[in-house]
Amino acid sequence: MQNRKVLAIAAIVAVVAVGGIGFAAFTSSAYINGSGAAGSFGPLTWTAGTGTAGGPGAVTAACTDSVSSGYVNNPGDTLELGASNLAPGGSCAFTATLTNTGSLPGSIFAGTPTMTGGNDCGDFTYTGAFGGAVIGASGGTMVYTSTLTLSSSASIQDGSCTFSVTVSGSSV
Repeated sequence: MQNRKVLAIAAIVAVVAVGGIGFAAFTSSAYINGSGAAGSFGPLTWTAGTGTAGGPGAVTAACTDSVSSGYVNNPGDTLELGASNLAPGGSCAFTATLTNTGSLPGSIFAGTPTMTGGNDCGDFTYTGAFGGAVIGASGGTMVYTSTLTLSSSASIQDGSCTFSVTVSGSSV
């Protein structure tokens, strides 16, 4: 008799299961929220350093450097260099610091100087380069050195020349 009760209960369970009545199941959920943000390279800013006269006429030469806002109205984005009262063979050596205010490091390149004005540009030489140096992020700095020289064979007096160099970089 006991076996019959067990078989009857088993039959009822089978009918209920086949009839579409299911058993309860526990469920749970987990979620993902995310976001992404790009970093920045720059703006690059200059801090003026020193200008030092050298070569013949070093006593009379005046070498100046300062910083101003330039093309993109970014405070400190333009380094202004000046050399006056140079004698033939005289030069001004400049040192300034370039700072990356962005959150990503980058490689820095200085273009070729473009002599933009004055009647005696052939007598002046400007040298200075970064050569792909890497500048760190978030306040990373690098020192830039350059020299403006009046040719030792220059015969000009009261000659002048203006020049510009574009310094650029990209994140690494």
